[in-house]
Amino acid sequence: MSSSPPASVSLRLPQDWVELDPRADDVTTELRHAVAARWAGHDLITEETMVARLAPPAAELRRRTTEAYVVVVGFYADVVPVAGTHDPLIVTAHAMLSMSPPVSSLDDVRRNLGDAAETVTLPSGPAIRASGPLTIRDGGGEGVLTAYRSDFHVPVPGTDSVGTLSFLTPNTALASVFDDVFDAVASTLTFGWKN
Repeated sequence: MSSSPPASVSLRLPQDWVELDPRADDVTTELRHAVAARWAGHDLITEETMVARLAPPAAELRRRTTEAYVVVVGFYADVVPVAGTHDPLIVTAHAMLSMSPPVSSLDDVRRNLGDAAETVTLPSGPAIRASGPLTIRDGGGEGVLTAYRSDFHVPVPGTDSVGTLSFLTPNTALASVFDDVFDAVASTLTFGWKN
């Protein structure tokens, strides 16, 4: 392992996820365009429904981009027909990798997270995982939103920064299913160095 900072960081998203450019002027608009393309042809998906479903990830994106340097944003959206009803199940989730300002240690990160934190080992090294329900206050007028989140805090080798890999879904009833997906994506996080 090198003591110099990595030259790159990579994350493999599942094939049915869309990667967004976190440097876009308006990531929320990029998110809406990506979802609109995915949901085209679903007549039951109204603009109101789309806005409501995108409110939790949009609020979290806005908050995170003001606090840290965002490197990767990925989004998943699906519409699942439900037998016996005209209302489909709308499933969404997002992943975001951001880099923190300097921190003193991973132990301090764990202490700040409290009882929700657990130490895990990823292929990229030790990490702190915190997961559970999340209440998001949306400054965009949507009020209080409920979601399920799973965050992995990973030290960036050769630096005093921590990479935070954040996952979020408003489909709280599917938390256990998404946990498996989130863990699988987290296991693909790698740092690279120039030869």
